[in-house]
Amino acid sequence: MKNVNHLLFITLLASSWAALAQQEEERGSVLTTLLAAISAPQTYAVTTDFNPGGHLSPATQNMEQGQRARFGITTNPGYELADISGCNGELLEGDYVTAPIEGSCQVSATFLPKQDFIAISTLHNEGGDVRPDEVAVSPGETFTFDVTTQSGFSVESASGCGGTYSSGEYTTGPINESCDVRVNFAVSEYQVTSRVIGNGSVSPGTESVIHGNRAEFTVAPGDGYYTDSVTGCGGQLDGNRYVTDYLTGDCEVTAEFTENAPGSVVVYSDLGNGSDVNEGRWLYVGVENISTRIEFSGLDAFGEVERIDDFSAWLKMPWVEDDAEFDVELTSENFSETVKVNVRDHVREPFWVFARHKEPFFRMMNPDFASFLSDYYVTDLNADGRDDLVLGGPSWDSGDNYGGWSGEFTEFEVYLNTEQGFVLAPNAVLGDQPLPEMVHFIRFLHADFTGNRFTDLLLYGTGLDTEEGTGDRAHLITRNAQYQYSLADDKLNFDTPGFYHSGGAGDIDGDGDVDIVLTQSWFHDGIPSDEIIVALENDGEGNFTKNNDVVPAGLKSGDNGFLFFKTLLSDYNGSGCDDLLLTAKEWFHASIVSANYCEGQFTDPGSPYPQVSDAVIPLPGVEDFGMPNALVERYLNDDEHVDLIVARSDDYVGNYLQVLLGHGDGSFTDATDDYVLAQSPQSEGNDPAWNQMKTVDFDNDGKLDIMLTTGNPLDRPQAWDMLWRGTANGFTLVDTEFENVDGALIVMDANNDGHDDIVVRKVVNFGRENQTIEYYLLENISEIAKPERP
Repeated sequence: MKNVNHLLFITLLASSWAALAQQEEERGSVLTTLLAAISAPQTYAVTTDFNPGGHLSPATQNMEQGQRARFGITTNPGYELADISGCNGELLEGDYVTAPIEGSCQVSATFLPKQDFIAISTLHNEGGDVRPDEVAVSPGETFTFDVTTQSGFSVESASGCGGTYSSGEYTTGPINESCDVRVNFAVSEYQVTSRVIGNGSVSPGTESVIHGNRAEFTVAPGDGYYTDSVTGCGGQLDGNRYVTDYLTGDCEVTAEFTENAPGSVVVYSDLGNGSDVNEGRWLYVGVENISTRIEFSGLDAFGEVERIDDFSAWLKMPWVEDDAEFDVELTSENFSETVKVNVRDHVREPFWVFARHKEPFFRMMNPDFASFLSDYYVTDLNADGRDDLVLGGPSWDSGDNYGGWSGEFTEFEVYLNTEQGFVLAPNAVLGDQPLPEMVHFIRFLHADFTGNRFTDLLLYGTGLDTEEGTGDRAHLITRNAQYQYSLADDKLNFDTPGFYHSGGAGDIDGDGDVDIVLTQSWFHDGIPSDEIIVALENDGEGNFTKNNDVVPAGLKSGDNGFLFFKTLLSDYNGSGCDDLLLTAKEWFHASIVSANYCEGQFTDPGSPYPQVSDAVIPLPGVEDFGMPNALVERYLNDDEHVDLIVARSDDYVGNYLQVLLGHGDGSFTDATDDYVLAQSPQSEGNDPAWNQMKTVDFDNDGKLDIMLTTGNPLDRPQAWDMLWRGTANGFTLVDTEFENVDGALIVMDANNDGHDDIVVRKVVNFGRENQTIEYYLLENISEIAKPERP
């Protein structure tokens, strides 16, 4: 009766709609569609289920009501169909045919080895396939499997069943018992070789590169030669850097060097070391790519000339305005040129190996961006061979007594380095979604967390300046071989907000992957004592699990009033597991190394903190400079033990550069007097403390150089950057003040010439509505062999 009523209802409804369609033609198409939807036949999914040893095809069919589904049956070698059922079907001419379909259903098949046959199974990871997946053979027989790889992968190993692998096939030995064939696929690695024609070099000579990555070579012509061409591997030459295309196989780079043609002129100036500007300025005038003596005709008309060598001279000229122009005539046996020099456009003012650029490198007017730069990350975001920038930090509100932190969520800045200069890019350039906003971002922690040989990022911050004091969450960003970044907080498995002021990456459990330790620097009502130090253990694929059992009770007791400031993970004692180095405001408690002997826990410092032992070692302190603001690990001598360079202050004022030599047992000795030839003149009083430190061999002399930058200029208006140059005798201070910067110190190849430059950041109208962020370039010109001035 219900079906009759239902049909009657549909008939009446259709009749009413038809009449309505005649009256209102504009609705006719809509009604037709509705009628078609009601009258369309019902379809149902018919799925399959089967075990290895055979398969049904197709795997799924969508059938209209009343139709029959037909499935083909294929058995692997040595197997037979043991049972098949479902959907009220039957075997027909070697296929399985269902009854008329009245609803969704499933066909299930079971395949078993033939009697007295022996099963061989296959196992493999991602990156390829092994077919068939399972077979059975008679005792004593062999079998050959087809092994195929995906693009960018190769067979790393193949084993099992006494077999051998060759050219896409794995052939077993004689089979007498069940066994497994195991094939492991790995990302392909290619050899990029180099060939030199003429007098010059390409380094490295050979480079191993994984699939989808690029190789980079340095091309250097010999004396009297220049680089004529560099070809191969789809690459491009930029200066002396040759960068290949994304590699899909082995290839060769060929560099051809030709004897020099007439050369080019090099001109820059030196303001001297604190000399009176009225004494004039020194001009260095030289030539490149020329092999005979050069004559500098007419230079005497501009000042005092002092010859340096066959190819260069110093000209001491009277002080002139920045827009002054003059001519320099240069001649030799095979070269003649008149150079018009404009002091503003053509003459650079270098300190050591850097040339100051007076105009901003690029600028951005946006009050929503961070007023203060906490940290940066340099990477090639769009795979164009240029260094791009990701910047992060908190925002500032102006107000009485310089105002304060805004407490607002602040987005990250992303800049792409293009041929037209740096351009602001959307956050989403890092992936299919933008970077999460943070309140008081502190640092990028970068390491290969996922084990795919590409650098991933952990973002953490304090978030203390939120109105409710809720803190910031940590975030994980992963990267794959195609330069694609993804927000992977689900792999981090840790979303507890906290006041994380420092973090370290290392192997705390001795399993070979990269784990994480985060430390909270301030006590707050919302911080449980066992969350002061958070340990996140990695499963090797970037999936983390919090395991605070590795943190001993002596480091989790709130009674000790811990104020940990910086965190490092490194194997300081040679145990094979990374130890925990914690720095502190040392007027509260000592900075220590807590040993890790691969026993599942760092050494407990005990109470009262610390109980010094061979496993708990305090770092050497410095009187009146009890706050380690920044520190880096380096190897400074020949003993192969990790050493430390520490930038200290007295609670954010004053500064002191310290060198600690490691002994390989977790202890350090203060060797500052042996390594630091002179401390900063801004080391006492209210001078600002250093906020960031970078250690790079800027001048390519094989010795480490140190650059430090001070903090927020609004808080400490006399902020600056300073450089220590590494020499055979130690670190010597270079007069490099670049005043009124905001603690930003970015080391990158900004102009794509193969040398590490420095970019400093200045905020105009700090924290106000018309806030403008300016970036200034300190260009590395170390390729110019600048001699000592006469």
